[in-house]
Amino acid sequence: MPFAFFMCVALVAGCSVKEDRSECPCVLMLDLTELDTAYVKSVNVLAVSADGVVLDDYVSAADFEAGYRKEVPHGFIQVNVWSDGGGTVGGSGVRSEDSGVQGRDAGRIVHIPYGVECPPVYLHSFVADTRGEACRECVHLNKNHCRLTVMMPDGSYVPYSLTFKGMVDGYDIRGMPSGGDFSCVAYPSDVGESCVVLPRQVDNSLVMEVDDGVPHTKRFAIGEYLDKGGYDWNAASLADVTVILDYTLTVVTIRIVGWEKEYVYDVIL
Repeated sequence: MPFAFFMCVALVAGCSVKEDRSECPCVLMLDLTELDTAYVKSVNVLAVSADGVVLDDYVSAADFEAGYRKEVPHGFIQVNVWSDGGGTVGGSGVRSEDSGVQGRDAGRIVHIPYGVECPPVYLHSFVADTRGEACRECVHLNKNHCRLTVMMPDGSYVPYSLTFKGMVDGYDIRGMPSGGDFSCVAYPSDVGESCVVLPRQVDNSLVMEVDDGVPHTKRFAIGEYLDKGGYDWNAASLADVTVILDYTLTVVTIRIVGWEKEYVYDVIL
């Protein structure tokens, strides 16, 4: 009788040893133990197959040690794991998922509204081979934003505001920069510094417009200057940049954090 009972259980159980396991889902396992919980308080997980969204989850730092395990279909799926500084875009209270996968684009994980700076995005993207029984990935978040600081030398004129314009407005479901109009304004602090957070760029089209209270806006080709200075927008983790703008002498000095060399350009306004 016990043997007969065992055989009945084996017949009704899913994915037994004798059964064709191709019908069983794959288990996607994400190792989150390498993430620094001092800085990363949560991550978003989005997995997309050719048929649409497979996973759209949120994982708190309290659950990082336990790891992440979910059943997914067989095949190849695009997986994105990211943190954007607490889920808000530029402190505006707009969560990245509000404009993401199911919205008008149906293809972005992070959308930066026009007029808002980039959130501090840390991202890990990969294509998971889920044709087998399990797929495991160790997650390491890369810095996908650049904090650009504009400084004025002592005694130089401090403009009223700086506007940065580019052609990247977020990140798509492949974790790549998405094309769209970007613009945000930075105002100088008490010490004359202006800071802005920029998304990863795909070309040199980034410009900085200076508002000094006169009708004619002055434009600086910051994207071109950074490119000539050797800044790498394709680096796994983006470096921060300091730009020294001697506005009265129309000189721009590019200083990349961690580099010893400076690049100086004369600018015709």
